[in-house]
Amino acid sequence: MRTSTISRAARKIATTRKGTAAVEFALLAPVFLLLCFIMAGYGLLFMTQVSLHQLSADLTRSALGGLTLAEKQERASAHLSDRIDSFMMLDSQQARVRVFYDDATQETEVVLEYDTDTHPVRVLEGLLPMPPQTLEIRSSITGYM
Repeated sequence: MRTSTISRAARKIATTRKGTAAVEFALLAPVFLLLCFIMAGYGLLFMTQVSLHQLSADLTRSALGGLTLAEKQERASAHLSDRIDSFMMLDSQQARVRVFYDDATQETEVVLEYDTDTHPVRVLEGLLPMPPQTLEIRSSITGYM
């Protein structure tokens, strides 16, 4: 009789559905939250990348107005100081601009370097593949005189 009571209790436990939702939630919630954080992190990183490309194109157009390399560098640096705060994810302390000019082709090239060391996506550094610490965006334009 005792074995039938034990087998009946074991059958009841095996067929009971109480608590399954809590167990499923406990197993899936961390994975779901991790995926949400990963999507948000990469979204912030892509937004930063797009902002840097736009800023680089703006800097190149502003540098084109300079007559000498020094003036082009000065115009690009001034434009960087004026405009970088209008981009949400960019920090003015992390950006640097360099200008190159080729007299033969009259090509002005602007290199915008941005240090992502303090970027919010770095919180996920051990979990995700990260971009290089310094993002380098190059833009060039040919001006005819």
